[in-house]
Amino acid sequence: MYVMRRRCNGASQNKSSVMYPVNLSQLLRRRSTMITYYYLILKSYLEREEGQDLIEYALIAGLLALAAVAALMALGGSIQNMWEALANAVESAIQ
Repeated sequence: MYVMRRRCNGASQNKSSVMYPVNLSQLLRRRSTMITYYYLILKSYLEREEGQDLIEYALIAGLLALAAVAALMALGGSIQNMWEALANAVESAIQ
């Protein structure tokens, strides 16, 4: 099997395409090694747990924000009545 490769000749840097013989088993071994290398890189990224803590904190913060909004929605009428009573008391005290 022959593969087209580029080579540089000396200091002149003349690039020319030359056919070099390549052993098929050697080529397949290199390919297998590269696939294994990329598989190990992907596996290391998937096994990382550094971002897991950040996601957990974000979920907790989102849950607390949702609980605060739900509490304000449930108590909104009571809070509004309290502020109106306070405003009326201040207004009557001023007059």
